[in-house]
Amino acid sequence: MVSLEGNTYEHALKFLFKTSNNKAKYAALLTIMDLCHALRAECLRALSNSQLVLSRLKGEYEAVDVTIVAYLSKLKEKSQRFKNFEIEHGLRSENQQGDALLKLASSSLNGHPKST
Repeated sequence: MVSLEGNTYEHALKFLFKTSNNKAKYAALLTIMDLCHALRAECLRALSNSQLVLSRLKGEYEAVDVTIVAYLSKLKEKSQRFKNFEIEHGLRSENQQGDALLKLASSSLNGHPKST
């Protein structure tokens, strides 16, 4: 997260349950929304590299999976906390810090780094 003043806040999430990549993206966005709300942010602009996630949030694609429908409902509810909430497409390659955290998370197995 980057504030309007340019302050950077980095967080890594580790899920203690099995989940799909897309469901993890919804859960991460919910967590970011909670953190921004706790920091008293009034506006939030989020980037996602998942066109599917974006399309579902914008109502362009319908979700049928019960878990995804619940995530979407929570996201819409939490977006109301902000005066302005935007989510846009962003390439993973344009987010070097996020990509580094993703690689770190992907390289761990049961809390221990994989040998390469």
